[in-house]
Amino acid sequence: MNTTTKLTAITLALLLGLASRMPAAPANHETFLFFTVRPVDNDGGFGAGVVQIIYGAEPGDVLHFYLCPRLQPVATLTIPDGPAAARLRRPEVRRALAQLLAGMNPTVTGGDRNQANVCRLAATINAARRTSFPCRVLIAASELYNDPRHAGWSMVGGKCPSDGVFSDRTTPFGSGCEQFPPGTIVNWLTPTGTFDDAAQAAGVQHFWRAFFHSYGAELRRLTPDPTTAFTFEGASQFRDELVVRSKEPAKNQTLAFITEGNEQTTGPIRRRMRPAVPRPAPPKPTPPPVAIPTAALPAGAPTETSALSNLRGALKNVVIVRDLSGSMGFGIVDGEVVDLPKRKEAVIRDISHQLQTLPCERLCVIGFTTNAEDEIVLPTFPTYWLWRKWGMATPELRSAAAEAQAAWPLQANNPMLAGLQAAMQLPDVDTILLYADGDPGGDRDELLTFVDAMKAKGVTVNAIGVGPLSGEQADEFDVEGAKLMREIATRTDGAYLRLETEE
Repeated sequence: MNTTTKLTAITLALLLGLASRMPAAPANHETFLFFTVRPVDNDGGFGAGVVQIIYGAEPGDVLHFYLCPRLQPVATLTIPDGPAAARLRRPEVRRALAQLLAGMNPTVTGGDRNQANVCRLAATINAARRTSFPCRVLIAASELYNDPRHAGWSMVGGKCPSDGVFSDRTTPFGSGCEQFPPGTIVNWLTPTGTFDDAAQAAGVQHFWRAFFHSYGAELRRLTPDPTTAFTFEGASQFRDELVVRSKEPAKNQTLAFITEGNEQTTGPIRRRMRPAVPRPAPPKPTPPPVAIPTAALPAGAPTETSALSNLRGALKNVVIVRDLSGSMGFGIVDGEVVDLPKRKEAVIRDISHQLQTLPCERLCVIGFTTNAEDEIVLPTFPTYWLWRKWGMATPELRSAAAEAQAAWPLQANNPMLAGLQAAMQLPDVDTILLYADGDPGGDRDELLTFVDAMKAKGVTVNAIGVGPLSGEQADEFDVEGAKLMREIATRTDGAYLRLETEE
């Protein structure tokens, strides 16, 4: 072997060795999310899970959103290039999120049941696929099959079909079901407390595992925990080996928890079982809600709500500034000062929703109030020792910020100027969401002078009126407070919005 040949062989060996140690390129996926018009939203987990999926996806991943039970397409999104933290600001992502929120509107036809129409999922996926990427499916609906067209196969009342239905073409589970793309992984976000007893829980879990297995997919999660349901990586939650009893007769059987001595098993009800499992009394029918006409908003009240689509500004570096004065938890009704805890709860809920869905890269939450000695108090999240700091808008920090601001107590007065000054201490802030009841707590002209300085620095303020600015109680509506909030928004090219607070 001559020198040139030796050098070539050594070079090839080095290249092969380096290639074997190089990390594999991230894998792309095509993900399908099926949800009902009132999706399973355990503690706000559905919205946070969607943000988690978008945030954690690879550029080029494709996401499809469908409204059940009619499987109406709501939005399709191809994840753009660029940093994960920045993609929530991209127009195509914001447009898809807006379409998703619109799809959850209860007035949309076809979404009046909490059913996923599981038997048609594979056909929908096969018709809509755009890539050959591995397929992932997220279902947010009830796991209890209850299609009125096939009432004999309902899982309500402790029942569950046998495995024999998959090979029986006369059943909805054996007729018209297509195969899923090879390697499809399915996660299912369920409501809480849907099962009658432990036997039905085990039986339904087995049934859906067997269903997806029979059609070429793997059910990896079936859980009411949103964090777990939106996580496709990792091992299956099911540790036992799946055995599909396909030769069983196709029937819908009642399951119960059998206790014999210290042994507990699951199986169909038999006459030898002792004692009988008590069944809960059927719920009493509730009368339909009475429609109450909505009163017209007072003149000067904001007409648009604090929905994401109504917010203005760059929404890249966002500070949420929250009024923590006592008036954010009480109001004047018929001339009397009354405690209104729902007002505070609604503000907490709205801010928590903003924290989970805002398409920002960095965020911070600041409260403003005074203590009993009339000293200004400015709780902040996140902080570093005594300094305010930005937090990168990761799913973990968004959740932590929501939890932190929910614990802040209401105190005395409302120094709005101090709250906005604290927000401006953060470098490169571009958008502020101001939640307040319109009382400046100080000199109005001084406040507006500072607002003009904020505008000169390119900061947009979205002013969200709470309590007496909501327009829900005309005799309480604060005209001057509304004028101030509108002025703050107008001077900074922001929006003056209303918070839909139940009081």
